[in-house]
Amino acid sequence: MLISITKNGLTGPRILVLAPNTPGLPDLEATADGGELAFMRDEFSGVYIDALIGTVTLTGRNSLADALRDGNYSVLHLISHGDCDAVTLTRELVTWQELSRLLSQHHVRLVIAMTCNSHCFADGLLAAGTPQVICTTGEITNTDARQFAREFYGAMVRDMT
Repeated sequence: MLISITKNGLTGPRILVLAPNTPGLPDLEATADGGELAFMRDEFSGVYIDALIGTVTLTGRNSLADALRDGNYSVLHLISHGDCDAVTLTRELVTWQELSRLLSQHHVRLVIAMTCNSHCFADGLLAAGTPQVICTTGEITNTDARQFAREFYGAMVRDMT
């Protein structure tokens, strides 16, 4: 399900946050009070943010592919389980090869992979032409991911003004 968090940034960056439900894996709490999406909704101005939450697929109706095609996003922020090879959507794994093919069709300039051990995933995206990727080199906790989002996006918004 695609939800709009804020639309008060008509000239600023357009961000798509991907926060799928992952049955059988721990909840990353991105949509909970204090989570990344709540923070973005409450604290940001000057940016346009949408989020894909709940059941998320790579292709098909209401998928990541649909959102990227329709949204003209410059940033893709992944809040998901994953590792060096793939990120986990609701019921499927997406490899860096699959994601890079999709991103090459759109104008995404930055991928933020807040998944555990995403450095090899990031290396693959960079090699395939994604201009910038931020990743982790080890495990990341929900608390650390939230702190990163606050600091990174806070600095981004301050530098834009």
